[in-house]
Amino acid sequence: MALAFFLSASCEGLLRAESTAQEVITPYRSTYDGLVVQGGFGEGAFGEAIEGFAGLQSTGIGSLARRELLLDWDAHGGFVGGYGGNEHPGFGFAGVALDSRAELAYLLLPRSVWSPYVATGAQFALSAIAISSAPPGGPNAMNRLDGLAGDTGRVATRDSVGGSYLMGRHLLLLAAFAQEALRAPASWARSSLYFELGLRAQYDVSRSLRLEVEALYGKTGKKSEAAFGSTTEANHWEALLEAKKTLFKGFWVALGGRVSRDSNRTVYLESSIAYVTLTPLAWSAALALGIPIE
Repeated sequence: MALAFFLSASCEGLLRAESTAQEVITPYRSTYDGLVVQGGFGEGAFGEAIEGFAGLQSTGIGSLARRELLLDWDAHGGFVGGYGGNEHPGFGFAGVALDSRAELAYLLLPRSVWSPYVATGAQFALSAIAISSAPPGGPNAMNRLDGLAGDTGRVATRDSVGGSYLMGRHLLLLAAFAQEALRAPASWARSSLYFELGLRAQYDVSRSLRLEVEALYGKTGKKSEAAFGSTTEANHWEALLEAKKTLFKGFWVALGGRVSRDSNRTVYLESSIAYVTLTPLAWSAALALGIPIE
């Protein structure tokens, strides 16, 4: 009787261990693909703006090669339109925008629930937005349209190190990263190369709820101005937060926010006097509805 009980318990333990091991190495995949309609509000050097977006989006993360690799991507593109200014009447704007990123991570312990990882990735964003109506004179005529209109964008390459938790329907990524980013907030002719450091976290509470947060700070190299005997460097910091929730039949909603500020530091070599200029704090919040494409 005792021997039979021991054999039964042993077999049950082996089956439980095998089931747990299979759960640990189960492939992971979570995606949001479809049409997106988004509305939002923001402030910046341009004043205030109400902005709408309609287009296509593909966002997801999935494991590859028996969970040794983890591919994370986000791409959306479409039409942008809205109304802005810091007095009434303001100005209308319309155009197209594309924003995409992808990152490939290598998990050092792919058979484990917890694993350190290294990753590399790239980002690309481009927008071409025109002002369709602008009243002559007044405060609106003096506004800088950086971050709102013009041929703007960014190109960046990123290297990351971090840790991951991957179990069943749950995913947690914590990473520190360094990146080089070519930023063109006003036009590509005035773009600047930044070296940036940052932190990023992503938590899939389940395959129907995702939370993401990221913060970074960067600066350009010093640019010499021989005529003035000075050097100037630009600084940029940025933070963003987004939550996505899947609803019925694959529909989803997303709520996101972003805040950023740019500054320039000019030092006159002969006097060692430094002047710091700050742009207005820029922030935006948006609510999006996703419609799945079967």
